[in-house]
Amino acid sequence: MGMIKSAIKWILIAFVVLIVLGVLFGGSDYKTTMEQTKSTTDTNTTTQQANTATQPAEPKMKSPTEEAEKAFDDTLITEDPLNEKDNTPDQSEIKSTDYDQLQLLYNSINENMGYNEVLAIVNSTNLPYSDVKYSEGRQIKVAFDKEVTPQRYAESGDYVSIHFDENPDNENEYIFSTLEYFNNDAFIKIFQYERGTYWSFRDSYEYKGLYINDFNSDYEFEITYDNGNKNTVNWIPAKTKEEQFEYIFNHLD
Repeated sequence: MGMIKSAIKWILIAFVVLIVLGVLFGGSDYKTTMEQTKSTTDTNTTTQQANTATQPAEPKMKSPTEEAEKAFDDTLITEDPLNEKDNTPDQSEIKSTDYDQLQLLYNSINENMGYNEVLAIVNSTNLPYSDVKYSEGRQIKVAFDKEVTPQRYAESGDYVSIHFDENPDNENEYIFSTLEYFNNDAFIKIFQYERGTYWSFRDSYEYKGLYINDFNSDYEFEITYDNGNKNTVNWIPAKTKEEQFEYIFNHLD
């Protein structure tokens, strides 16, 4: 019995030793296997990251609002403030396009119009006017105030005056002669001469055109008549009616 117990004891000891040895050597292999697996995983992850870095990123789709905002921002960036145009018109530009009724009337009449056509335009303004027939023609005078419309002994004020000569071939027809506009505040008269007698002009067809009379100009030119006589006037020639009005606007207080 003693021998049997001793044998069983050694068998148990040997079994325990085997278990301990299995745990020791088996655990080391397990640890090695886990480290190898982790290393492989890390290598694969690094490779995927490298591949991802080398591949171009897919463009991000933008909404129409984002596109519009980008376009606006690009405009702000590309525009040079130093080269940016100032769209604010200067004072002369504002005034030269802001015509009153009399100034519009002056602009609307030209040398190709007859008396009846001009009279219709005058009536369309609903402004007071006088229309007087003289021995060799007619004159229409239009103003804002009725007291300014008389062609003699009138009160001071802005006005437009249109002169017509009788047609020598038809006494009932009138031909455009002269158009004038007077601005009382600037005390400047602008006019268009076409034919007939008008102050120093005496059927001076070669001088027909637009003029400015500010009654104080240093500019002078000489009129030569058919009989050889000469006369010096200080009227300023103008190329357009806009130029005439700009001269007036620049001399207003």
